[in-house]
Amino acid sequence: FIAVIYLYKTLKLMIKNNEIIVAIVTIIYGVTEAICGYDNCILTESLALSGYVFFIYHIIKYLKESKVYNGIIAVIISFVLTFLRPISIILVVLMFVFFVARFLLDKQKIKMDLTCFIVLMISIVMIGIYSVIFYQTHQIYSISDPTIRQDLFICIDQGFYQASNNKEFIYDIENRKKEVEKTTNLTGNRKIWAIEETIQEKYGNKKVQELTAYCKRMMKDEYVRYLINLVKKSATITYYGYSKLLPNCNSMVLDVQIFLFNIVNFSYVYIMILIEFIVFVYKWIKEKRIPWIHAGIFGFSLTIMIGTFVGTNAEYMRTSIGVVPFFYMSLAIFLDYILMSVGKIKQQKA
Repeated sequence: FIAVIYLYKTLKLMIKNNEIIVAIVTIIYGVTEAICGYDNCILTESLALSGYVFFIYHIIKYLKESKVYNGIIAVIISFVLTFLRPISIILVVLMFVFFVARFLLDKQKIKMDLTCFIVLMISIVMIGIYSVIFYQTHQIYSISDPTIRQDLFICIDQGFYQASNNKEFIYDIENRKKEVEKTTNLTGNRKIWAIEETIQEKYGNKKVQELTAYCKRMMKDEYVRYLINLVKKSATITYYGYSKLLPNCNSMVLDVQIFLFNIVNFSYVYIMILIEFIVFVYKWIKEKRIPWIHAGIFGFSLTIMIGTFVGTNAEYMRTSIGVVPFFYMSLAIFLDYILMSVGKIKQQKA
């Protein structure tokens, strides 16, 4: 609920002359099952969704009101979200790109930007220290290790492992496949996970990371085709909250809620990213300065989706749920633009 209020405040910062659009988009966001459907679940997404909205609010306020504390708060939120949902390290990376771009292309607030950049660098150093500590236990420089297992899953499922220069690795996977087929009734993803767990246990994180990276590199064309097909297949995925999967939930109410208010699926996100990119480039060329809000919506949304497809092997809706607030921001901006354009046309005719 608090995050919905902050989305409203964010839209008010961006759209000052159309209270109706701000109210409508906020209401739709607040009642969509993709958002409120996480309230009954103890998942990191429940907190991350709110965190993304708080992050967006403070970075927009930083751009609009040029107050250094808003930038610092945005940096702190991105740091916290990185450990809450590792894919959120994208926020930290893009914040780094943002401040470097400001230093090079927009030097009007350089002292303020520098202060925030120093705080950002401190957070990056802290993440780096944590990754070194993580290495001591898990043998990889990271803040989380699911991606290693998921890469191995993909290599087994797609047959990329056959390109390995480690013959024992290939033999172990083939042998484990036969064992699973002979001794269990597992099929589909459960079968692949049964194979993956055995291989992961034998080789460990570091070796698996090296082996899977080599396989994908050797079969880069096949891997690219796999990603392209994955993006296509995922186009019809609709965002929903995991409360729909709870046994005691009223599925009829949720189905109605999804029908009426869940307007976001992956294909709409793809379109939004494309439109934001076009507007970003057009305004940059026309106005001779970077339109930071459009750049941010485009950059954050694109990298979240790329991270989802490259870094995971399933549950793409859950991994990319952070893109939903950016979608509604974009929707509000373009609804406002359309109504303003219609109003200008009517004035010209009058």
